[in-house]
Amino acid sequence: MPKRAISLSAFVALFLSLFIAAPSQALEQRIIDVASITWTRAGALPGTVNEVKSQIDSVVTPLWKQLTTVYGDPTDKRIEFVSGQVLPDPIKLNFPIPCDSNFTTWTTAVRTEAYKRLGITDYQSRYLVIMTPNAGCIWSGRALIGSFDKPGGVVALHNSAEGFIIAHELGHTLGLGHSNMIRCPGGQSDGSWNSCNAVEYGGSVDIMGNVDVATPLSTYHQWRMGLLAASDIRQSWKDESIEINAVDVYGRPRAIFVRDGTATYWIEYRRPGGTYKAGLVIYRTDPPPSSAVQSPNPADAAAGVSTDIGTDIWMMNLDNFVYGSARSSGSMSLPNGTSETLYSGRITIKATPGTSDSSVVVSITHQNSDTALKKPILTAPTSWRAPDAPVLDSSFTSVVNEIANYEAKINGEVKALTSSSVADWKPTYLNPFTAPQVLQVKDLPEGQYSLSIRVRDLSGLWSPWSDVSQVNIDRGYPVVGSQYSIDRANANSVQVALNDTKDDGVGLCSTQLVNPEGWIWSSSALKLRPLLSLPSNSTQNSTLQVFDCLGNGRTGSLSATTNITPASSISKSGRWSAASSDFPTGSMKCTGTCSIYVSAKGTLGAVVGAGSVDVTSGSSTIKGFKGGKVGSYYTAASVFLGDKKSSVKISGSNFTLVGIATAELKITGLANSQNSISDQDPSLDDPIQKALSKYGFNTADFTPDWSVLPMVRGTTLEDPTLDLCS
Repeated sequence: MPKRAISLSAFVALFLSLFIAAPSQALEQRIIDVASITWTRAGALPGTVNEVKSQIDSVVTPLWKQLTTVYGDPTDKRIEFVSGQVLPDPIKLNFPIPCDSNFTTWTTAVRTEAYKRLGITDYQSRYLVIMTPNAGCIWSGRALIGSFDKPGGVVALHNSAEGFIIAHELGHTLGLGHSNMIRCPGGQSDGSWNSCNAVEYGGSVDIMGNVDVATPLSTYHQWRMGLLAASDIRQSWKDESIEINAVDVYGRPRAIFVRDGTATYWIEYRRPGGTYKAGLVIYRTDPPPSSAVQSPNPADAAAGVSTDIGTDIWMMNLDNFVYGSARSSGSMSLPNGTSETLYSGRITIKATPGTSDSSVVVSITHQNSDTALKKPILTAPTSWRAPDAPVLDSSFTSVVNEIANYEAKINGEVKALTSSSVADWKPTYLNPFTAPQVLQVKDLPEGQYSLSIRVRDLSGLWSPWSDVSQVNIDRGYPVVGSQYSIDRANANSVQVALNDTKDDGVGLCSTQLVNPEGWIWSSSALKLRPLLSLPSNSTQNSTLQVFDCLGNGRTGSLSATTNITPASSISKSGRWSAASSDFPTGSMKCTGTCSIYVSAKGTLGAVVGAGSVDVTSGSSTIKGFKGGKVGSYYTAASVFLGDKKSSVKISGSNFTLVGIATAELKITGLANSQNSISDQDPSLDDPIQKALSKYGFNTADFTPDWSVLPMVRGTTLEDPTLDLCS
């Protein structure tokens, strides 16, 4: 958190009700140890390690115990941070604390050394506060985002010994982000991120801002910590009234989730406390772009926008709240009887007194509901290359609220469709609780027909029909045969054609060889006779995957042995001379009439650089095969010989022979399989990154079991890093 200009005030108990008792079970204790550091020519520490320990005991411990109290909850989920051991002497370093880069490495090194000196070997579940002198950092405290269910972490306390800062940073180690504010032009309480600012730390509704408060945690932060179950959060999609309890009172739902297009809102009720009036607190959880972030710390704007569940929230100013320079005044809550319309103009929220002093009734109404749902947009049928490929375009699904039903108009006849749950679904800020029901290619009936789609959202509204598309849905699996031939070769590689591997429906789209790690080392997009490149003079064992253009596939094991013998190493009759340097080393040129006899099994390919040849083996004859170069390969006249060695004659006049290639392929263990769509690289919306992506690993290099995506700033020179996950 950035430096703060206020002093620590005495803590006030959080609005205890005479009729609601706090749970009395044993608390979960988490231990906080204290160390300090210094370096050559460093200034004085801001206090002693014992003073920091005292702040933990007097400020941090009671505050977090209170923050994790939910009155009336039969399950005690409170956390009690307690002070542990103190390292009396500072650890002297060779350099100051890094303010920005290498923070993780630095904290790991100091943590290891501190516990070595404390004589504690099992310290992973303990928390360490490291107090430092002034190093010129803009922040007073810093900690990495951790997880509530994985105890342990490090808090760097920069030029401060203040308990509130420690308590705030411990929130980060528990998985909490910042409580921020949305500030829009003209004093508007809400708006598009294109016009509004995301004011870091400005939502001082709880400890995760940078203003010294002891008010209850937001319901979003409670949910992140497991203090609030998903069943205690109501999702609202239609006109309705919902009674909710105050954020720290058990018994009824304590939060309402509302989605309005791509904007997501959480609604909660707070009783009066501090400068806040009783009323609704509403905050956004859809992340702003970095251009909208307003913060004293440039690193706060560095993270890219993704659909993942975020850690931060952005409060709406619904009254007379004022924030600036780490100070705040006024109230941000919406008083009972007052309404607020979200910036889209479609949803209005209002609260009236509930059935108890600790509850309110929230009324949610939707304006223009008869025209709100737009016409669905279908993805291009040419992109339907897997059963889980989406039928509806993201430009439609990203702005429409939850879809309850799908209907199709097939050749003019209306039919209900059964939708699918997303496989391996992960929560997003748009759908944080339940997997959305999506329409995928596998949900469409088989056949060739005209298709139009409409949807009904959870409010009960039907959309118009989409534009009509002509589709061909084929459930049949490709045929993988045993016939193959050598199509081309060069000194390093043999290209083998799978002659009777095909798909009689939509055609083949992908034939590939995969190593045990999921790396695709050879692939073909040919619809007929797919070509696979095999290294010469080697034996390979790989997984063969053959998929049609709707993702229906066959998978098996392929073993392949290949060999290339240059023409110079083969017995020949006729007049021969070394070929020119235009051909690979070992190529020979025939002047006049020449012939070659070789014995081989499997499949043989006469690799011809120029001219034409006849190839004869038993009753099989290839007449007048014309050789030549295709890319870096030379074409081959191929004959299948079987499992036993057979004699082959190659003859012709005035031709150049590169060599003789042989291959033996065996495909076993074939089984049905399904392709799946790959995760999309969000950085490829940037034309520069799209152009650069072909020079490194990308999704097409791996099977769909893998996702290959850039990490934060991963497609920039600032931090060029890919995240490969299987």
